[in-house]
Amino acid sequence: MWKIALVDDDFQVLDGLRSIIPWEELDAEFAGDAIDGEEGLKLIEEVNPDIVITDIYMPMMNGIEMIERLRARKFPDASSFLADTTTSNSPVQRSVWASKII
Repeated sequence: MWKIALVDDDFQVLDGLRSIIPWEELDAEFAGDAIDGEEGLKLIEEVNPDIVITDIYMPMMNGIEMIERLRARKFPDASSFLADTTTSNSPVQRSVWASKII
């Protein structure tokens, strides 16, 4: 069973993801959510998810920095999916170096 963690500063997005992801069909379980990168780091270290779905732009610590810090700590290889609705290429380019992008 896959453990999936969600990290986003928009409560509506978190609620939407929790309700739209077909957990049982994917043989997945909701591992928890966080509202910024700092809380995301704590959550990921606590629950050790297989997959992290995170926003890029968040207060306190953005999603890219969160992933970079996880990699620097040599945290287990959870796959990270970054969500970004802007047209800027710079964060996306940096994310290629920070994480596995699928």
